[in-house]
Amino acid sequence: MIKKILLYGLCFNLGVAFGMLSSQEEIEAFIAAQGENIEVKRTLAGFPKEIILKNEIAEEALMVLGSSHGDTMPLPEEEYPTPPDRTPDERRACFEKYSRPASAEERALVAEWDVKDLRIVDFNSIVEGLDDEAQKAEALCLIKKENEKALLGAIDRWVDKCRVRSTHWLKIFFPNDEADGCAFPYTLAPKVIQDFRESFKIVLKSMLGYRSVREMFALALVLLKDGMLSVDCCFDVVKMENARVASICYDLVDRLYGYLGIEEHYSLVGDLDSTLERDLFRLGKLPVGTESVQIPLNLFHALFRENYYGNVTDCIEIPEQKFYRVGQMCLLWMRLNEIWYNIGFANVGDCVYVNRMSGMNLLKMPILFHTRQFRFVDRGFLGPCFLVMGLERYPFVANFLKDMELMVTKDLSTLCPTPEAWKVWLQLQDRKDTDVGYCTAIDKTRDEMMTWGSSIELLDDK
Repeated sequence: MIKKILLYGLCFNLGVAFGMLSSQEEIEAFIAAQGENIEVKRTLAGFPKEIILKNEIAEEALMVLGSSHGDTMPLPEEEYPTPPDRTPDERRACFEKYSRPASAEERALVAEWDVKDLRIVDFNSIVEGLDDEAQKAEALCLIKKENEKALLGAIDRWVDKCRVRSTHWLKIFFPNDEADGCAFPYTLAPKVIQDFRESFKIVLKSMLGYRSVREMFALALVLLKDGMLSVDCCFDVVKMENARVASICYDLVDRLYGYLGIEEHYSLVGDLDSTLERDLFRLGKLPVGTESVQIPLNLFHALFRENYYGNVTDCIEIPEQKFYRVGQMCLLWMRLNEIWYNIGFANVGDCVYVNRMSGMNLLKMPILFHTRQFRFVDRGFLGPCFLVMGLERYPFVANFLKDMELMVTKDLSTLCPTPEAWKVWLQLQDRKDTDVGYCTAIDKTRDEMMTWGSSIELLDDK
């Protein structure tokens, strides 16, 4: 028992609190020396992420590794740049600034779908919204195919200037222990970092055959000057090239939209009451009332996966209809921004925004919903707030989760878009293949999604 306490103390000392850094070389030497005394799991990039100690020999070796470092040092600041914390009014202004009114042809597509207002976000609307004329000119220059040499040079310079997250985390699991293990950081070897920069340049340049990728790159290279790269985003897996492209694009779009302030959020959402929205997201499958409901702040965070704006410290009052509709969308997609990034939809003050720089214009077969590790009715889904509060005090939330779980597991099709609404959405995204379907992720295991990812196809240049 004393040894176990010492080992946990060692990992704590090596971990978050004090930031002791081992090196990749030390970790690999430890792995090589222990052989069958341990089990090792690695990231897709090949770096150690978990070590399971099988016996006391491995435990003793870990003690030696930790004690060899002496005094601890603080972890370096290696996080992605944080976007400004904008108010809801500022976010609404950003959406309007970087979008354009829908054309007469685009409005005609939703003429019979009760859409109050319609705006489009695309490369040109974002460029037009930029205040800096030099940035506008540079982005428009980089997007032209005849200027590919300039784009290739811009990629080289951007990657060389970006910081690389050189710290990885290693989780240690002890023999015969039911705990979740302990984690501590280690730094990647300098040669690994340099090799990554060069290989990442090659990866980015190989992606330029797709118009939507070129557009995203042109904006990212111009606007995201303080970049941070993760080595894991350049993993090399057979037949996973297109999945890697999608992963890199998602990461850059996430940071790009954070920089521009065009991120969907509960505080912006209107009634979601147009026929298009109700049919696209199959809203109205759950009870809808006209009263308001009280939601504790931590339960709101757990369900919607985002912070609440305002000086609320206890309970949030939400119209019941909005709770069910936004709650249904967040349970299926994890958070509203995932909808904005993957299928390009946002409701901002009852105006429908169509994002043509989303997964809808990158993947031939769009993906609906997120993969999940927990059932909605499992204790782990809501995290600590479930244990602190208990859902018996909020039966309407408990019933809501049960109903959603039933629909997901018994008949997911009841939560998928109607064929008519999906066709309209494809047309609004300016896709010509309006008969294409979609892949649902929430009913797939991670292994199934990885198998699907190996055959993923990107949308041809348009």
